[in-house]
Amino acid sequence: SHASVLCRELGINSIISVDGLMESLESGDNIEINFDLGTIVKVDNLNIVKPPVSEVLVPLGSNTLYSREAIGSKAANLMRISRMNTIPKGFVLTSYALKNLDSLSIQREIMSKIASLNSRYIVIRSSHESEDRDHSSYAGLYESYVNVDSSDEYLVFSLIKKVYDSGNSAMLTEYNENKSGDMHVI
Repeated sequence: SHASVLCRELGINSIISVDGLMESLESGDNIEINFDLGTIVKVDNLNIVKPPVSEVLVPLGSNTLYSREAIGSKAANLMRISRMNTIPKGFVLTSYALKNLDSLSIQREIMSKIASLNSRYIVIRSSHESEDRDHSSYAGLYESYVNVDSSDEYLVFSLIKKVYDSGNSAMLTEYNENKSGDMHVI
């Protein structure tokens, strides 16, 4: 497999063709992989929670796991990855924050968190619970912006709104009429 050769060359762990694995799992099951020991274990009792209703943002490196419904699939997947690997610093804006984005206190909290990242440029992208699932990906249907000047408050909030609003596009309806769930922004 080209993927296995590339992973070996880059020193990236990968799993390819594990006999019986898919037959022993159901959709929604969680597994923990230990590449050093070569083991795969089904994890039954993950402590997956929802943030408090008025929570503005959730750090992606949090030790608490949040559900896809609470922070969107991309953010939930990044949080799971962060338990085993290093990911870039970041956070996800909750649906509460996005629905109240005109609030000055929420804007201050967001800009303060962006400043704490100590990065001149940031990425603003979607995290909808329908994305990156086993039955649909929604690849390219939601807006994403890279190399955003983190000090340009007007630009940051205007792009956050564009990502949030991209959840209502005609392309999404055409892709899947049954899309449900809240939009979140990483």
